[in-house]
Amino acid sequence: MNTIEPVSLKELKTPDYASLIKHRIRKILIICSNYDAFILEEDGQIESQIYREYIDLNISNPPRFIWATTSAEAEVVASQNEDIDMVICMYNTRDRNVFSFAAWLKEKSSFIPFVLLTHFSREIYRNISMQDTSCVDYIFSWHGNADLIVAIIKLLEDQANADDDILGVGVQVQPGADQKQLARLRAAQIAEAVGKAQGQPAAGGIPCQGDLPGTVLGAQT
Repeated sequence: MNTIEPVSLKELKTPDYASLIKHRIRKILIICSNYDAFILEEDGQIESQIYREYIDLNISNPPRFIWATTSAEAEVVASQNEDIDMVICMYNTRDRNVFSFAAWLKEKSSFIPFVLLTHFSREIYRNISMQDTSCVDYIFSWHGNADLIVAIIKLLEDQANADDDILGVGVQVQPGADQKQLARLRAAQIAEAVGKAQGQPAAGGIPCQGDLPGTVLGAQT
């Protein structure tokens, strides 16, 4: 008869939930036009939406946003704010210094993620593919849905905390799974969910294997 050896509860590692999610995104610099800022702040009410999301998840201190209208202005803002945790840029073809700003940001603080949001078309995709995007962490297709920004925050926090939460705190995962692969899979699942919410297919995986870095939603690579 097959038997299962009893396991003492003392032998099981109980996660220290207070130690989860050590790395939090608390301040986000958004580079966008005045119109996009108005849509996000007034129509989309992004800060209120993110606050509600964090309350639903029982997480305190949601991130706050600071704004810039051009990459040149963003460089000044970033120089004055040393505690920026992420930069989100809404691609504007008239702002020719976006990618040089991303390079400056990585040279200044290599750990700060730089995320590019863009309305995709053949012309825009061609313009981006001709740029040096090595300092851009992720690219997403933007359809004006603030849910995408919430998902990006969760994605980057998951990636930053996966190793500590799994290896240090003891969050349970599938036996034998590679921890970094699990973090990447989690990010891919978030990206796919956002793509479905926007009515767009997710393309490229995590990271994108095409010509552009990161994840591209709604644009086939």
